[in-house]
Amino acid sequence: MIKHLVMFSGGACSYMAAKRVIERHGKDGVVLLFADTLIEDPTLYEFLDSSSKFLDVPLIKISDGRTPFEVFEDVRFLGNSRIDPCSRILKRDLLNKWREDNCDVETCLTHFGLDFNEPHRLRRVEEKHAPWKVAAYMTELPVVTKEMMLQEIKDDGLVPCDLYNHGFSHANCGGGCIKSGIAQFTLLLKTHPERFAVWEKAEKNMREMLGKDVSILRNQKNGVRKNVTLEDLRIRITGGDQLTFEESCDFGGCGCAVE
Repeated sequence: MIKHLVMFSGGACSYMAAKRVIERHGKDGVVLLFADTLIEDPTLYEFLDSSSKFLDVPLIKISDGRTPFEVFEDVRFLGNSRIDPCSRILKRDLLNKWREDNCDVETCLTHFGLDFNEPHRLRRVEEKHAPWKVAAYMTELPVVTKEMMLQEIKDDGLVPCDLYNHGFSHANCGGGCIKSGIAQFTLLLKTHPERFAVWEKAEKNMREMLGKDVSILRNQKNGVRKNVTLEDLRIRITGGDQLTFEESCDFGGCGCAVE
């Protein structure tokens, strides 16, 4: 019987959440559930397997079979920071369906990897997932920062996803995300240009398919919002242009398993 279902992204916080679950309740009935977008960093898959083995609890991997880019084409909509068809279809709907099919609402507690900065998100999660009971132990004391999480992972003899070594704040979708801001996509361009090229091509394909001026990124100046294509950003950055202070702070957010 599954007593504790951990929504396991392979990121640092979901790992620490799983550890706290085991510390409080033991290993019996604990299951890690991972939804694969098929564009993850190779080292994330390695961490998933090694962390499951270290924690000594089963890891379940599920997938819709499509990438985010294929979802955009199928729903004829390019995701952005406000509307995320990829995370809804490839993450939330898939994870919830698996839980419905394999868990008992009366006996299963669902755990999320939210940290101490996100208690407000936990309240939304509770509302969205009712009548399922949910928890996010990393929002509770003692406070653990991302740096402390990564150090504990290393102290456990594990190697976290390599994206953290390049300055990414999360380990999802190979460093890309429709909820990312200009700063994060600039970081992706500089550290993994081949992955940036995939996102750029996908965005261009959607613009041509829809015949509309759509983009993942947006910029705001003097109260006016303007679409920023990944092609424009690449040309600008490779041409030697520097981000403004506001743009350099625009990393966006990533919360696939959470609305």
